[in-house]
Amino acid sequence: MSVIIRRARPDEAGLVLSLVRELAEYEKLLHEVEATEAGIGEALFGSHPRLFCEIAEWKGEPAGFAVWFINFSTFSGRSGIYLEDLFVRPPHRGKGIGKGVDRVPDRRSGAHRAGAGNALMEVVLIVAVADNGVIGSGGTIPWRLKADQQRLKAMTMGKPVVMGRKTFMSLRRPLPGRTNIVVTRDASFRSPGAVVMEVTEVHARPEGDTHLAAVDPAGWEEVARVGNSAGPDDSADYSYVTYRRRKSR
Repeated sequence: MSVIIRRARPDEAGLVLSLVRELAEYEKLLHEVEATEAGIGEALFGSHPRLFCEIAEWKGEPAGFAVWFINFSTFSGRSGIYLEDLFVRPPHRGKGIGKGVDRVPDRRSGAHRAGAGNALMEVVLIVAVADNGVIGSGGTIPWRLKADQQRLKAMTMGKPVVMGRKTFMSLRRPLPGRTNIVVTRDASFRSPGAVVMEVTEVHARPEGDTHLAAVDPAGWEEVARVGNSAGPDDSADYSYVTYRRRKSR
Protein backbone atom coordinates (compact mmCIF):
# COMPACT_ATOMS: atom_id res chain seq x y z
CA MET A 1 0.00 0.00 0.00
CA SER A 2 1.33 3.48 -0.90
CA VAL A 3 -0.50 5.50 1.76
CA ILE A 4 1.34 7.77 4.21
CA ILE A 5 -0.49 9.31 7.17
CA ARG A 6 1.21 12.30 8.76
CA ARG A 7 0.48 15.35 10.87
CA ALA A 8 -0.52 18.47 8.89
CA ARG A 9 2.32 20.98 8.53
CA PRO A 10 2.15 24.70 9.48
CA ASP A 11 2.13 25.74 5.81
CA GLU A 12 -0.90 23.55 5.00
CA ALA A 13 -3.80 25.51 6.50
CA GLY A 14 -4.97 26.18 2.93
CA LEU A 15 -4.91 22.46 2.13
CA VAL A 16 -6.92 21.66 5.27
CA LEU A 17 -9.50 24.31 4.36
CA SER A 18 -9.80 22.94 0.82
CA LEU A 19 -10.44 19.45 2.23
CA VAL A 20 -13.05 20.88 4.61
CA ARG A 21 -14.78 22.53 1.66
CA GLU A 22 -14.65 19.29 -0.38
CA LEU A 23 -16.24 17.43 2.52
CA ALA A 24 -18.95 20.09 2.85
CA GLU A 25 -19.63 20.00 -0.89
CA TYR A 26 -19.90 16.20 -0.79
CA GLU A 27 -22.48 16.51 2.00
CA LYS A 28 -24.23 19.39 0.18
CA LEU A 29 -23.42 21.76 3.05
CA LEU A 30 -20.91 24.05 1.35
CA HIS A 31 -23.13 27.05 2.05
CA GLU A 32 -22.58 26.51 5.80
CA VAL A 33 -18.77 26.72 5.71
CA GLU A 34 -17.58 29.92 7.38
CA ALA A 35 -14.03 28.81 8.22
CA THR A 36 -11.07 30.77 6.87
CA GLU A 37 -7.50 29.74 6.16
CA ALA A 38 -6.27 32.12 8.87
CA GLY A 39 -8.70 30.74 11.44
CA ILE A 40 -7.77 27.14 10.72
CA GLY A 41 -4.08 28.02 10.79
CA GLU A 42 -4.44 29.60 14.24
CA ALA A 43 -6.44 26.65 15.61
CA LEU A 44 -3.95 24.08 14.31
CA PHE A 45 -0.61 25.86 14.59
CA GLY A 46 -1.07 28.85 16.90
CA SER A 47 0.67 29.29 20.23
CA HIS A 48 -2.03 27.18 21.91
CA PRO A 49 -3.31 24.61 19.34
CA ARG A 50 -6.91 23.57 19.94
CA LEU A 51 -7.26 21.29 16.93
CA PHE A 52 -5.20 18.53 15.31
CA CYS A 53 -5.17 17.26 11.75
CA GLU A 54 -3.79 14.16 10.04
CA ILE A 55 -3.23 14.17 6.28
CA ALA A 56 -3.39 10.96 4.24
CA GLU A 57 -1.21 10.88 1.12
CA TRP A 58 -1.52 8.35 -1.68
CA LYS A 59 1.60 8.21 -3.84
CA GLY A 60 2.57 11.69 -2.69
CA GLU A 61 -0.83 13.35 -3.29
CA PRO A 62 -3.25 14.42 -0.52
CA ALA A 63 -6.01 11.83 -0.44
CA GLY A 64 -7.93 12.69 2.72
CA PHE A 65 -7.78 14.01 6.25
CA ALA A 66 -8.98 13.62 9.83
CA VAL A 67 -9.56 16.57 12.19
CA TRP A 68 -9.83 15.93 15.92
CA PHE A 69 -9.48 17.49 19.35
CA ILE A 70 -9.09 16.31 22.94
CA ASN A 71 -12.17 16.21 25.16
CA PHE A 72 -12.81 15.15 28.73
CA SER A 73 -15.48 13.00 30.37
CA THR A 74 -16.48 14.26 33.81
CA PHE A 75 -18.26 10.96 34.47
CA SER A 76 -15.24 8.73 33.80
CA GLY A 77 -12.65 11.33 34.80
CA ARG A 78 -10.61 10.55 31.69
CA SER A 79 -9.51 12.35 28.55
CA GLY A 80 -10.56 11.17 25.12
CA ILE A 81 -10.70 12.41 21.56
CA TYR A 82 -13.52 13.75 19.40
CA LEU A 83 -13.18 13.08 15.69
CA GLU A 84 -14.71 16.15 14.06
CA ASP A 85 -14.13 15.29 10.38
CA LEU A 86 -12.97 12.24 8.45
CA PHE A 87 -12.89 12.51 4.67
CA VAL A 88 -11.29 10.61 1.81
CA ARG A 89 -11.41 12.07 -1.67
CA PRO A 90 -13.68 9.95 -3.94
CA PRO A 91 -10.90 8.76 -6.34
CA HIS A 92 -9.04 7.23 -3.38
CA ARG A 93 -11.87 5.37 -1.69
CA GLY A 94 -11.81 1.60 -1.33
CA LYS A 95 -8.08 1.55 -0.46
CA GLY A 96 -8.42 1.37 3.33
CA ILE A 97 -7.24 4.97 3.76
CA GLY A 98 -10.19 5.98 5.93
CA LYS A 99 -9.57 3.18 8.42
CA GLY A 100 -5.90 4.12 8.65
CA VAL A 101 -6.60 7.81 9.23
CA ASP A 102 -9.28 6.99 11.78
CA ARG A 103 -6.80 5.08 13.97
CA VAL A 104 -4.01 7.68 14.00
CA PRO A 105 -5.52 10.34 16.32
CA ASP A 106 -6.16 7.73 19.01
CA ARG A 107 -2.55 6.49 18.85
CA ARG A 108 -1.06 9.98 18.89
CA SER A 109 -3.23 11.37 21.68
CA GLY A 110 -2.83 8.34 23.95
CA ALA A 111 -6.59 8.39 24.51
CA HIS A 112 -6.91 4.62 24.10
CA ARG A 113 -4.41 4.10 26.92
CA ALA A 114 -6.11 6.68 29.13
CA GLY A 115 -9.45 4.98 28.52
CA ALA A 116 -7.95 1.67 29.58
CA GLY A 117 -6.69 3.15 32.83
CA ASN A 118 -3.04 3.10 31.74
CA ALA A 119 -1.22 6.34 32.51
CA LEU A 120 1.82 5.60 30.30
CA MET A 121 2.55 8.19 27.61
CA GLU A 122 4.20 7.68 24.24
CA VAL A 123 7.80 8.89 24.15
CA VAL A 124 8.86 10.45 20.83
CA LEU A 125 12.42 11.24 19.76
CA ILE A 126 12.71 14.34 17.53
CA VAL A 127 15.98 15.12 15.75
CA ALA A 128 17.30 16.97 12.70
CA VAL A 129 20.38 15.43 11.08
CA ALA A 130 22.41 16.27 7.97
CA ASP A 131 23.19 13.71 5.29
CA ASN A 132 26.66 13.20 6.79
CA GLY A 133 25.29 12.63 10.31
CA VAL A 134 26.07 16.12 11.65
CA ILE A 135 23.56 17.48 14.18
CA GLY A 136 25.57 20.41 15.58
CA SER A 137 28.69 22.53 15.31
CA GLY A 138 30.19 24.65 18.06
CA GLY A 139 27.04 24.42 20.14
CA THR A 140 24.81 25.66 17.31
CA ILE A 141 22.75 24.18 14.47
CA PRO A 142 24.66 24.56 11.17
CA TRP A 143 21.58 25.22 9.01
CA ARG A 144 18.36 27.23 8.99
CA LEU A 145 14.96 25.59 8.42
CA LYS A 146 12.11 27.86 9.50
CA ALA A 147 9.41 25.32 8.52
CA ASP A 148 11.07 22.64 10.65
CA GLN A 149 11.14 24.98 13.66
CA GLN A 150 7.40 25.58 13.21
CA ARG A 151 6.82 21.83 12.94
CA LEU A 152 8.77 21.23 16.17
CA LYS A 153 6.61 23.79 17.95
CA ALA A 154 3.38 22.23 16.65
CA MET A 155 4.48 18.71 17.67
CA THR A 156 5.62 19.64 21.20
CA MET A 157 3.28 22.42 22.34
CA GLY A 158 1.58 21.50 25.60
CA LYS A 159 3.83 18.46 26.13
CA PRO A 160 6.93 17.84 28.28
CA VAL A 161 10.20 18.20 26.34
CA VAL A 162 13.36 16.38 27.45
CA MET A 163 16.74 17.76 26.39
CA GLY A 164 20.38 17.78 27.44
CA ARG A 165 22.04 20.57 29.39
CA LYS A 166 23.99 21.93 26.40
CA THR A 167 20.83 22.06 24.28
CA PHE A 168 18.97 23.83 27.04
CA MET A 169 21.79 26.34 27.51
CA SER A 170 21.82 27.07 23.77
CA LEU A 171 18.20 28.28 23.92
CA ARG A 172 17.46 31.95 24.43
CA ARG A 173 14.82 30.94 26.97
CA PRO A 174 12.92 27.82 28.06
CA LEU A 175 10.55 26.64 25.36
CA PRO A 176 7.21 28.34 26.16
CA GLY A 177 4.03 26.32 26.57
CA ARG A 178 6.00 23.15 27.35
CA THR A 179 7.52 21.55 30.45
CA ASN A 180 11.29 21.69 29.84
CA ILE A 181 13.03 18.66 31.38
CA VAL A 182 16.84 18.94 31.35
CA VAL A 183 19.01 15.82 31.61
CA THR A 184 22.63 16.35 32.60
CA ARG A 185 25.70 14.57 34.06
CA ASP A 186 24.93 11.48 31.93
CA ALA A 187 26.78 11.38 28.60
CA SER A 188 25.19 8.04 27.62
CA PHE A 189 21.56 9.24 27.78
CA ARG A 190 19.57 7.69 24.87
CA SER A 191 15.93 7.79 26.08
CA PRO A 192 15.49 3.98 25.86
CA GLY A 193 11.72 4.21 26.45
CA ALA A 194 11.07 5.91 23.10
CA VAL A 195 8.77 4.08 20.71
CA VAL A 196 8.54 6.71 17.96
CA MET A 197 11.34 8.75 16.39
CA GLU A 198 10.71 11.83 14.25
CA VAL A 199 13.78 12.66 12.14
CA THR A 200 14.30 15.70 9.93
CA GLU A 201 16.88 14.65 7.35
CA VAL A 202 18.71 17.81 6.24
CA HIS A 203 20.09 17.23 2.74
CA ALA A 204 23.39 18.99 3.24
CA ARG A 205 26.89 18.03 4.38
CA PRO A 206 28.07 20.81 6.73
CA GLU A 207 31.19 20.72 8.88
CA GLY A 208 30.38 19.80 12.46
CA ASP A 209 31.67 18.38 15.74
CA THR A 210 28.52 16.58 16.92
CA HIS A 211 27.15 13.58 15.04
CA LEU A 212 24.17 11.22 15.24
CA ALA A 213 24.65 7.53 14.63
CA ALA A 214 22.72 6.08 11.68
CA VAL A 215 19.27 4.74 12.56
CA ASP A 216 19.50 0.99 13.09
CA PRO A 217 16.94 -0.69 10.77
CA ALA A 218 17.01 -3.77 12.98
CA GLY A 219 15.48 -1.77 15.81
CA TRP A 220 13.49 0.91 13.94
CA GLU A 221 11.04 0.64 11.05
CA GLU A 222 10.53 3.60 8.70
CA VAL A 223 6.77 4.19 8.48
CA ALA A 224 6.51 7.59 6.77
CA ARG A 225 8.66 9.92 4.68
CA VAL A 226 7.82 13.35 3.24
CA GLY A 227 10.36 15.24 1.09
CA ASN A 228 10.47 19.04 1.11
CA SER A 229 12.24 21.55 -1.12
CA ALA A 230 14.05 24.47 0.50
CA GLY A 231 11.85 27.54 0.90
CA PRO A 232 12.92 31.19 0.93
CA ASP A 233 13.86 30.94 4.63
CA ASP A 234 15.65 27.59 4.37
CA SER A 235 19.26 26.74 3.54
CA ALA A 236 18.74 23.15 2.33
CA ASP A 237 16.20 20.61 1.12
CA TYR A 238 14.95 18.29 3.84
CA SER A 239 12.74 15.26 4.55
CA TYR A 240 10.51 14.39 7.50
CA VAL A 241 10.92 10.70 8.39
CA THR A 242 8.95 8.79 11.05
CA TYR A 243 10.36 5.62 12.59
CA ARG A 244 8.61 3.24 14.96
CA ARG A 245 10.51 0.91 17.27
CA ARG A 246 10.20 -2.72 16.14
CA LYS A 247 8.53 -5.02 18.63
CA SER A 248 10.93 -7.44 20.30
CA ARG A 249 10.33 -11.06 19.43
